[in-house]
Amino acid sequence: MDVSSISPILVTFTLVGLSFFPCPIHGETLSDNPFTQNIDIPVNTALPEAKFQPIDIKVEFDHPCWAKDEINRSVKVLCKGGFGVEELESQIYDLEFIDKEHISSCRLVFLIPEFADGTERYYVSYSDREVSIPNYPDHVSVMDSHYYYEPLPGQKIDFDYYRVVEDHYIVYGVVQKGILLGTYVGHTIIKLKPNSTEFETVNADQFASFAFSYGVKDGETGTQEAKTVEKSILVDGSLMIRVRIRSKSPAGDIETDNVYTYYYSPTSVKRLYVKVNHMVLKTIEVRYNTDKDGSYASLSTFKSRSSSIGKMNVGEILPFLSFYNDKGMRETIDIPKNPSTKETDWIISTDDDKDIGKNAWVCMHENEPGKLHALVFGSIEGISNERDGLQVKMGVKENVKLPGLEADSCSVFVTRDSYDSGTEHDMAIEEGTNISFNAEFVTFEKGTLDDIDRESVIFRSLAKHWSVTEEGTGEGSIQNRYNLTVFTLFAHSFPFGSLLSAVTGKNFSYIYVEIYRDDSLVSSGTASRLPIHMDTSPPEDNKSSNLVEKIKSSIAVFDWKNISFFRKLRVPNLEEGNYLIKVYRENSLFGGREFIGFKFVNLSGDKKVYVVCSPQITMKVSLKDQYNNYVSGADLVLKYEGKVLQSTSTTQDTVKNTIPL
Repeated sequence: MDVSSISPILVTFTLVGLSFFPCPIHGETLSDNPFTQNIDIPVNTALPEAKFQPIDIKVEFDHPCWAKDEINRSVKVLCKGGFGVEELESQIYDLEFIDKEHISSCRLVFLIPEFADGTERYYVSYSDREVSIPNYPDHVSVMDSHYYYEPLPGQKIDFDYYRVVEDHYIVYGVVQKGILLGTYVGHTIIKLKPNSTEFETVNADQFASFAFSYGVKDGETGTQEAKTVEKSILVDGSLMIRVRIRSKSPAGDIETDNVYTYYYSPTSVKRLYVKVNHMVLKTIEVRYNTDKDGSYASLSTFKSRSSSIGKMNVGEILPFLSFYNDKGMRETIDIPKNPSTKETDWIISTDDDKDIGKNAWVCMHENEPGKLHALVFGSIEGISNERDGLQVKMGVKENVKLPGLEADSCSVFVTRDSYDSGTEHDMAIEEGTNISFNAEFVTFEKGTLDDIDRESVIFRSLAKHWSVTEEGTGEGSIQNRYNLTVFTLFAHSFPFGSLLSAVTGKNFSYIYVEIYRDDSLVSSGTASRLPIHMDTSPPEDNKSSNLVEKIKSSIAVFDWKNISFFRKLRVPNLEEGNYLIKVYRENSLFGGREFIGFKFVNLSGDKKVYVVCSPQITMKVSLKDQYNNYVSGADLVLKYEGKVLQSTSTTQDTVKNTIPL
């Protein structure tokens, strides 16, 4: 579905010469449809935590049910209680057709209503003839997207992802493949802050990964590093979306084939469900970095702080890790918020033998009540045909420490139960090992550990009734993607301004490019003449090198193959279409940001464009009525050659718009 057209589509059928007799239940008419069947709910709806939980069940119809597709259908969900009869928004999928216009069964999705008290009953109502179709809002949608951000020349965030949108706000990004500042992030879920309208790093709230990874000499490897993936949108409905991502590790020893599902949630609690399937294709011997001896999933957070580059102020490391242990108790461990080690400091290692218990959850959180991110698992049993059970490990690390930039990270890994106290550490993962389980990545903006405990009970009850079909009717077509290289002319700034700003914390000027499509930011980064390589760390033996070798090492930091006379930014993998390029001078001589150039581009192939830059000017606009009073809320649109360059609204004052001269 197109994110830009989330509003519901109203389709009306006029029925001539057709009459239906309402179906009574216990003497009361519930629906104009002729057929009604009971729906059994697998949870206690009297519980407060049951409110707005998604119900996803299979319905077998006693009579042929009229349905041409997921939208043109007669199926409705009714809720009957002391309040009367209420129709609930619903969605159907996985239709089993009898003929072109009738089905014998389908999957049915709806939410437990807020007014549920445990005494209400649920029904599915349907007809065997064509009727007016239900008209429900389209609350959720999913887009196959690409994100590119280059905060410093050569330092890139570049990945393909599924963008999950709910009522015009971006809730999650599910990464298919790509890299985040040198770290591979395939099968990573990025939870965005509430009410995010742009997919940007500053809006990232928490990361969860469902790739399979293990330790190697120089770090880790696994399915998160896949260069090619199979992907498809399985379902894109009004209450639920579902996508599939399948990938192999570079060594071809592991395959991850996961299905990600999001159900509409009208509350601040957000949940993304995952059907995880890892398959070991070749026997793996973990010889290095042995605390990562087979990770099934992880929670990660990243905190960076820059005194001079605002967009690099990202994330927060929450102070506590809690999990439900194998002794049937909650265990809480402090997380260092300011780690100082260059190598991973294992706060919980293999030797600590921390196993997850039957309630099967692990979370990072603030003081209660507060923000809480958790992984909840459907079970700790029947997960693997090799070693059952789940272990918790946690490591922190100082990634960058410079006068003007500091970056720290913390990761919580849920791994194989490879070690028990007094036994030998099992570091061999046999060929043919299959790891399969249901999991939930859930966020409470103001939650407690009691909330997670209750959530885990509900999740396990609902997960038993799920049936994930890996083939669907959603969009899975290959999109044409192209590279766009932007050259900036007459855009003056301090040499290596962004790099110096990050390193020193001082405000050196630099040129920054933003690329928009349909008023949405899709890519951005620093324009430079000479990029730097991703790995800027010197060799280990460089401490003993002579002066000439040190100079050579410093020169090798720069990407000389891509040197340019003009400052440029190369953005890969943009979809075919129309774009607006905006060029800014950050940390300008007169302070702040200056809008110095723009260009509209139609991208239908790889393209190089030149943006001529000029000084910024300020346009002041005020709107008053006949009584000389300011009028607020009026749309103010600035166009160039018939295309929208800027749009804003008037206020109870003069509006200032900056544009290039």
